[in-house]
Formats: sequence, C-alpha cells, structure tokens
Amino acid sequence: MLGMHLTKHLVVAASLVSLASSAFAQTAANQTQLRLIIVDQTGAGIPAATVTVKPAAGEPTEFTADDHGVAASNLTPGQVTVHVEFPGFMPFDAPLTLKRGAMNQTVTLQIEGFKAEVEVSQASAPEASKSASSFSLTQEELDALPDDPDELADYLSSMAGPGGATFFMNGFSGGRLPSRDQIRSIRFRQNNYASDNHDAGRAQIEIITKPNTNWGGSGSVTLGGDAFNARQPQQLVETPSQERNVQFGLRGPIVAGKTSFSFQANGNSRFNSNPIVAVNEAGARINDAVRSTNDQNGFQFGLEHSLSASQSLIFNLQRSATEGLNQGVGGFNLPERASTRTSDSTQFRARLQSVLGTKYLNEARLQLTTSGNAAFSASSAQTIVVQDAFTRGGAGVNSDSSTKRLELADNFDFTVGKHQMRAGALVEGAFYSNFDERNAAGTWTYRTIEDFTAGLPAQFSQRLGTLDTAFSQYQAGVYWSDEFRVHRDLTLGLGVRNELQSRIDDKLNLMPRIGLTWAPFGSQTSAIRGGYGLFYDWYDASLYDQTLRVDGTAVRDIRVSCIEANDYCASVVNLDAVAAGLTMTPSGRIQASDNLQMPRVHQASISYDRQLTPNIMLQTSYQVLRGANLMRSRNVNAPVDGVRPNPAFGDITQFESTGRSSSDRLTVGTRVRLQLKNQQPAMFNVNYTFGHEKNFADGATSLPSDNLNPDLDWGPSRQDIRHRLQLQAQAPILFGIRGNVNLNVSSGVPYNMTTGRDDNDDGVFNDRPEGVTRNSLRGDTTWGLNLNLSRRFSLSGVNTPVRGGGQGFGGPGGRGGNVGGGKSMEFFVQAQNVLNHVTHTGYTGNLSSPFFGLATSVGQPRDVNLGIRFNF
Repeated sequence: MLGMHLTKHLVVAASLVSLASSAFAQTAANQTQLRLIIVDQTGAGIPAATVTVKPAAGEPTEFTADDHGVAASNLTPGQVTVHVEFPGFMPFDAPLTLKRGAMNQTVTLQIEGFKAEVEVSQASAPEASKSASSFSLTQEELDALPDDPDELADYLSSMAGPGGATFFMNGFSGGRLPSRDQIRSIRFRQNNYASDNHDAGRAQIEIITKPNTNWGGSGSVTLGGDAFNARQPQQLVETPSQERNVQFGLRGPIVAGKTSFSFQANGNSRFNSNPIVAVNEAGARINDAVRSTNDQNGFQFGLEHSLSASQSLIFNLQRSATEGLNQGVGGFNLPERASTRTSDSTQFRARLQSVLGTKYLNEARLQLTTSGNAAFSASSAQTIVVQDAFTRGGAGVNSDSSTKRLELADNFDFTVGKHQMRAGALVEGAFYSNFDERNAAGTWTYRTIEDFTAGLPAQFSQRLGTLDTAFSQYQAGVYWSDEFRVHRDLTLGLGVRNELQSRIDDKLNLMPRIGLTWAPFGSQTSAIRGGYGLFYDWYDASLYDQTLRVDGTAVRDIRVSCIEANDYCASVVNLDAVAAGLTMTPSGRIQASDNLQMPRVHQASISYDRQLTPNIMLQTSYQVLRGANLMRSRNVNAPVDGVRPNPAFGDITQFESTGRSSSDRLTVGTRVRLQLKNQQPAMFNVNYTFGHEKNFADGATSLPSDNLNPDLDWGPSRQDIRHRLQLQAQAPILFGIRGNVNLNVSSGVPYNMTTGRDDNDDGVFNDRPEGVTRNSLRGDTTWGLNLNLSRRFSLSGVNTPVRGGGQGFGGPGGRGGNVGGGKSMEFFVQAQNVLNHVTHTGYTGNLSSPFFGLATSVGQPRDVNLGIRFNF
C-alpha cells in the first residue's frame, strides 16, 4: 500500500516538474536579467547594499548585493523605480525601463557623512529568500561593537559560531582589524561553497572600511586595573593587574573626489598576575603568582586614489610590535620558567579595482608581509619536570625567526547571459629564516613526587647542536565559479578550484563545489540552502623546518630512558656511559613521509531559514565535515619487543598525511529585532549548537600513545564540545544608555586519561590504561557573561544633506553629499565575566598526579575597563 501511494506521488511530482519546466522556459525568455554594480565614490564595490525595484503596479522586489557590490535579479519588463540604500550613504532613486534580456547598470552611492544620532528604519523585506547564506550587521549593531581591534576580533569570532572564522578586510586576509569607527560594513558568510574560499568549516567575516571622502576621526582612552577587577579565584588576596589602551585615528580627502587618506595609531600596555597551582618537593601546595606584562603598539596608514570614474587604487601600510615579559609562568610552571617573547610585523597592501564596461569587474591584489619572532629563557638551568606536579628550571627556549611573504591575487567577474561568473588565481611565496636552540641544557622527567625525592628519573632528553635554516615555499590556487538563477525560486552555484604546493608532489588537487538556494514554491519568507565542497589544506612550513633542523647529524636529539625491569633507576646519570637501570638511545631525528599529500576535507550542509514575522528570523543548519590525509606524527623507530627497527637512530619522528577526522554540527538560532518607541531598536541573537568531533590527533606534532598502532587514538577531539549556547543582545536601557550583553555557555571539554608512564619506551608519557580511549574524560560546563554599557553625547548638530552628485543610470537623480560635520563623545564600561563566575579549565588526566581529575587553571575573573571616546 505504501509503495502504491509513493508511486502515485512520484508520478504527480514528475508531471508538476515537467509543467513547471515548460512554464519556466517561456517565462525566462520574457524576463529581464537585471545586474547592478553598486560602488562608492572611489569605485569600490559596496557589499550587502539593499536594492528595491518597484513596478508601476504590483509588489516591489528586494534583493541584496554580494560581497563585490553586484546585485542581480530576474524581473518582469516594464517601467520601474529603483531604490538602492546602504548605511552611511545617501539613498539612490531613479526610474528605469526594464527590457527583455540582460541589462547591466552601475550605481554610485554618495557617502552620507557622520550623524550624531542614527536614523532608525523599519524592518525591510524578508531576509530568508536572499540568495546567499549570509547576513550583515545593521548600523546599530556596528555601533555597539568593541572599539579595540583585538576585542573586536574575539567578539566577531564568537558570533561566527563554533567552527571559527577567517577575516577579510577589503578583500585581504590576515592583519590587524581596523577600529570600529573606520568600519562601513561587516558581513558573515556561512557554509560558503564559493570556489574562491580556501577554508573548510569556517565562516568568512568580510569587513569593508569607510571611504575617506569627508574629514573625520576618533580618539579613545581605556583604563582598567585591580581596583575594578575581582580577585583571582586561585589566590587568597587580590593580585595586581592593569590595562592602558590609547587609540587615535584621522581620515579625510587630500584632493576632493580624487585622493584621500586614513591614519590610525594604537598602544596597549597591560600586566596581570598568573597564579601558580603546583606542589613542592614535600607535596605541599604552592600558592603564588607571577606578574607578566604584554605591550603592543602599531599604526596603519591608508591611501585611496581614484584613477578614473571606473578605476580605484587602495594602498595600506600596517606596522605592529609586541613584547611579553615573564611569559609561560603559571599552573605547574614555577617563576624560574619565565621567558621573554617579542614579535613585529610590517604589511603592505595594494588593490586595483576596475569596472570594465557594464559586464566586467576586475580586482587585482598585492600583499607583502615581513614578520619576526624571538624568544629567550630567563634561566639557562636544566629543566626539571615532575609530571603534573611542578616544573622548574629554565624554559629551554632560544629562538629568532623571520618570514618574508608575497601574495598576488586577481579576481575577474563577468556576466554571460544569466550566468554570473568569477575566475581567479592566488599565488603565495614565502622565504623563512630560523634560528632555534631549544632544550640545550636538557630536561629531566620524573613520573611522581615520590620518584623525584627518591632520585629516580624516568627520562633525560637533550638537543645537541644548532643549525640555522633558510628555505622558500610556494603555493597557489586557481578557481572558477558560476552562479545563476535556474528559476525565480532557485539559485544554483557551481565551481571548481585547484591548489598546489612546492613541498607536495601531487599538483592536481581538484576541488568541486556546488551550492543552492531554494525558496519553496515562491516563498518570500523561507529558504532552503545546501551544498557540498571539497577543500584542501596546506603543508605547514614550520613542519618542513623541523625536518631540516633535526637531521640526526648536525642537530641530535638524545634520550636516556629508564627501563624499570627491576623497579630501580640510578639517581646519577653519566651520559658517557650506561648507568645501572638506564638505556641511552642513539640520536633521534625528524623527517617527513615520502608520500605526503595535501590534507583534504569534505564539507556538506543543509539549512532552513524562515522569517516568522517581519522582526523574527529562525535559522537552522546541519553541517558535516569529513577530513582525510590529515597531518599527524608517529615515531617510526619505536621499539618492537625492545628492539628498534633502525638501530642506527633513536626516536625518528615522521610527519605523515594519514590522519582523518569527523565532525557533525546541528545549529538552531533566531534573530530578533524590536523597534521601540522613540528609541533605537533592540536586537537579540540566540544560537544553540549540538555537535560531535573526532580525530586521531589534535595537532600535526602530536604523537600517539602506541606508535605501532596509532589508530588506537581515534576519539573525541579537543574541540568536541557537545553543547554550545550563545546569546547576544543590544538594547536601550535608560537615560540614553545602551547595553550590549554576550552570554556563552559550553558543555565540558574532553581531556585524556593517562597512566603517567612510558611503558612502551617510545619517549612520550601518554600511555593510557587498558581499554580506555583517548580523551575519555570531560570537564565541567563553563559559561561567561560579558556586559558593555555606553552613552553617547552629541557635540554638534546633525549633518545637512544636499542634493545632486548621484551617478549611474537615470542621470544625477540620486541624492548625496553633505555639508558640515558631526562630533560626539561617548563614555563606556566594558565588563568581562560581569558576574564573576569561576570557569574551571586545564584538567589533569594523569592518574599518578595529585591533581588527577582537578582543574589547575581558571578563566578570567571579572575584568572591568572604563573608557571615553571622541568622534569628530
């Protein structure tokens, strides 16, 4: 009976599809394929601009520009009015006659200038049926973001979800984010299957900065310290802490309508006291804290130049430097383990964007980056490790490295009929120069406090010799994509990408991509999205550097292992002879497998979005990630029945592309926008994620518990957090004060149960009890509530708009430009962990440790900063 009903439904469905296809073929031939290129006064594309096309009779049609400012839709021919708007720009209105076939037009929006009070607009047409799985922040949401670039990055990453995010600023990845006042728009692209996307499972956060056509700037000072903060939960008394942050920015025209600049400088100085949670030689608890400092300063300088009405050129220079003192202290690490770490980076960027005719857009990018990192220990003494009890002696680090990187990219967007296509290429080359002298004094490892007091070491390891390495590495990607409307309810995207790398023999690594958006039965309030894509990843240069450095000849890793056949170890070790109960292995080395392949990830997802009311959006998605050929390490010379396969060497660590991973995530969320009477709107975002994630290793350098059978380590990843809940709210409170609340709740993080022994003598103390799988233990649920309060005061009147200056079809019928200026002052309070909830982290799974099953570190206690910001 069920089969008969199913057959009947299939016949009816096939008939409907046939009729719909015939009707669509007739409809498509009688429609207008309108494509608008929306740009600012410099010719740069404006992403996420809203386009509304209103016919003389009937309902208006709304659609949104993509990340390059291109907006497209199939429409009915006839007389219409086109309305284009985006926060910070004057709206554009013009009549247009739609004709059958493809029509391409350019719209130039004029910047609106600063306003002391943000204009409030009613919720626009439903978002669910838009073609891309993306959303952009409103102006109110932008105004409530943190001003500090580092805090801004953390906040946006949290919004992106558990998979993490890749940041792009004006098309470039990497680098420091701009301050809030320089940002024109922020757009999130999730489940992105576009062929120009390299990263699997991660959202893309695209940040577009404001054009510098008007004079403006900002300055801010943020202060914080232990006078406002709560006591560290692991400390009996308040420990000193302090933060000082200063920022200044200025932007404006050099030649009106032609050339403009922007400048931003920042400085941050902070220190805190890291608690030590350890025991001493007698087994008594140590209750101490060490002050560590972090200083950062930098600047950005940008230049925008309009070469012509259709070409714009952008230059950007960034410079930053950091210094950290007393790093690496806290937890089991005693004060003598401190080290100093410094870093610096200089980055130059150039972008040329050209609008060619009415169907072509080209973007060429150049990025040059030089960076350096150095670290050295405060003490040169030998390191003493009593596992999960205490670690003392020198940090064993002495390094100095530099990297010079060149990136060239070009994207060419064009239209062929109903097809919006992109072809592009990305080439990266880097030169690395590294000096790294670690563990030069050697490390003694003891299993327990009792072994330490008895003078029974379990292992001694040391790296002998130094070697400066210098090498280059290249990687490239080429891609093509096509997005077109199969039907007014269905948009399909196809693409393919190929990546290759100089250290990988296989140069053909094709990655097909497909994505679709379907508005069921012409629905304007719901959409189903899905897709599949193959993604490759790079072989990291730091891994290749280790294979050059530790070759077993110029640089040797030695290890003296205690074989407790008679349950006895000598208390004094002579490295020139074999002491009683001790075995000295020959030199070890690090190498790469002969058949390395690029790691790859298969990604698939399906989502359903529905506009429940004009102010409430429901979003659900299910994402699957399956990784293969992932990088992991293995000691290929681990003893077999006490005998090493290659007796000429000791431990041989080999990088192999034999790992795999599995990840499933179900996310349910809602976005709510409430318009309050005579006030700015209130906005709420709530997301819940249920997920599983497994792998063999949590890093390419992680060794398995059994090197002869590494697949035994299949188990939960460190990112296998089953439940995550996130709530973000922005709302006016009283007396013009606006609040921003961010709540994050996560179930326990998995951690590993170990015996604290190395019974198989492979050099790693991660053996597990028989029958216990990797990362089988779980920590406690964690949560934190952050609160920001701000109050803005206008110091001048609202800008006065003037007419004229609009460009594009219909002549100068748009509105744009402004005269005058706007000034404001804003007071703000930023409170991290405002309820001072104790979040336990750093659980110990070593059965031999006195801290087994306990958390040895905690999250940050309540931290409050006060600040003032001026905009002009």
